[in-house]
Amino acid sequence: MIHDPGPISKSHDSGSIHLTEGPHPIEVGERNIGGGSYLHLYWKTPDGTDNQIVPAEALIPDRAGS
Repeated sequence: MIHDPGPISKSHDSGSIHLTEGPHPIEVGERNIGGGSYLHLYWKTPDGTDNQIVPAEALIPDRAGS
């Protein structure tokens, strides 16, 4: 959803995708060339008007291999 351009510095990037109702796998990665980093995951529900941070209770850890 967000292209990794390789080892360059980017201060910000974003992407979006339309999902159907139900669970979906999410894979997150980051490349840190120098300095700190952070990530925010937002969603907008069908009845919502603004993006909101995805609440922790909506995320299910991948238990594969455990």
